[in-house]
Amino acid sequence: MQNGGYLKYNALPVSLKNSYADDHIDVDFLFGIKENEGIYKSKYLLNEWGIKEKDFVTISGEGHTWLGIRL
Repeated sequence: MQNGGYLKYNALPVSLKNSYADDHIDVDFLFGIKENEGIYKSKYLLNEWGIKEKDFVTISGEGHTWLGIRL
C-alpha cells in the first residue's frame, strides 16, 4: 500500500493531440490522499489555475500540465 508516489512508466497513451506529444501525455507521479494535501487540494489548485469545473479532481501535475478526472 502506498499513498501517492512515482510510476513505473511515465507516459499515458491518449488519442488526442496535446502540447506534449501526438499520442501520449507525461505522468510522472500521482498525488496522495491526505487532509489539505494531494487530491484534497484540488479545489485550491483548480481555482489557482482558473479552471471552473466543480466536479474535477487533480491526480497529477504542477500547473503547466496536469491530469485529472471528472467525478
